[in-house]
Amino acid sequence: MTEIAAAIGLAQIRHLAAFNARRLALARHYFHCFGSDFETRYGAELPVADFDQCNWHMFHIVLPDRISRAAFMQGMLDLNIGVGFHYAAIHLFTLYRRRGFKEGMFPVAERVCRQIVTLPLFPSMNDSDVERVVAAVKRVIGS
Repeated sequence: MTEIAAAIGLAQIRHLAAFNARRLALARHYFHCFGSDFETRYGAELPVADFDQCNWHMFHIVLPDRISRAAFMQGMLDLNIGVGFHYAAIHLFTLYRRRGFKEGMFPVAERVCRQIVTLPLFPSMNDSDVERVVAAVKRVIGS
């Protein structure tokens, strides 16, 4: 199994520059489609628009507290769009709890952990895919 994974990885690495360039273009398009008033109008947070240092392997948003991540994910799934989540609050992992960390110590990290979602972002997407995702996000958050 390891050999298969290595073979796939080696075959893909020659496409890395093109994949990174495409994800960068898609990230720019996400920002364009969300528009400058998205955070104010919908109460969600976009990532930092860093087009010089970020490779855009993911595009995430932090949902407003009025909608749970589970409800948002279901709403997106109902529109045939899969989303994920990343970045658990590590101070709540068992290892850190054993060292005295507890809930409430880092409220911002905990809020982000509860509300962050990862939107689709992969090189084979086209601009209309991004537009469809953004329209769905606005619909689910706005409802």
